[in-house]
Amino acid sequence: MTRRPLIHAIAPKEAAELALRIAEETDARVAELPLDRMWPDDPDSPISAGRWEHRAEHLDEIEAPLRGRS
Repeated sequence: MTRRPLIHAIAPKEAAELALRIAEETDARVAELPLDRMWPDDPDSPISAGRWEHRAEHLDEIEAPLRGRS
C-alpha cells in the first residue's frame, strides 16, 4: 500500500501542525510516567528520556517554517 496519496492529501502546514500537536500530547503522557518505567531503569522500555535533545531538533525543524523562519 502506498501512503503517498494520503500524505499529499494533507496540506503541509496542517501536517506540520498535527505533528506538533501529537508531539505535545506525547510529551504530556510521557511526563506522567514514573522514571523507573523508562530506559535505562527499565531495560525493556522503548522510552528513553535522554532522547529529548535529538527529538527537539526535529521539532525545531518543523516549527521554524510555521513561525516564518527557515
